[in-house]
Amino acid sequence: MPGKTITIFTDYACPFCYIAYRQCRRIEAETGCTFEEIFKEIHPDLPEQGAESRYLFSEQRRKLMNEQLAKLGEPYGIMPAIGERLSSSRKAITVRAWLMAHYPEQIRAYDEAVFDLYQIQHKDLGDERLLEEILRRIGISEKINEMINDPKANEKREADRGTADMRFVRMTPSYLIDKKIYKGLMEESALISLIKG
Repeated sequence: MPGKTITIFTDYACPFCYIAYRQCRRIEAETGCTFEEIFKEIHPDLPEQGAESRYLFSEQRRKLMNEQLAKLGEPYGIMPAIGERLSSSRKAITVRAWLMAHYPEQIRAYDEAVFDLYQIQHKDLGDERLLEEILRRIGISEKINEMINDPKANEKREADRGTADMRFVRMTPSYLIDKKIYKGLMEESALISLIKG
């Protein structure tokens, strides 16, 4: 498995993706394989200013999902949950695309901070001040509006969405392993078995 690269389609707005993110880091450390993230907005039709969670979930469904998320996140030391408001992840993903081109060594710190911001703290992913605060904490001083409006960063975000769409990825997380798509969060042992082939 060392040297093998697995593609994961993911989104900051997806609580199951935060669990998958932590799971991937653990598997990388244990096996030597690498996960390459391709970010795809799971709810691209969500208004830029976000919406109440009932836009997508009934209160009962949200409660049941949060119970499930708590159980799934426990082995990874996190308790992601669907908050009362949903955020658009477009700006956070665009900033990530910019960082990949300019500061790839800071991607893991950025990913962890953005997932935590939304999935644990339930802050607005679209709030540029909060994203700029994350960037400052990881040592990036460039202006966030320049990143969000950067044509190449936006092209990268759109290209990644196109890659996901071309592979008919409709849900996150999804994994591309040996040219086959596997949808949804998997148990760690099942994912390792698929990677081993």
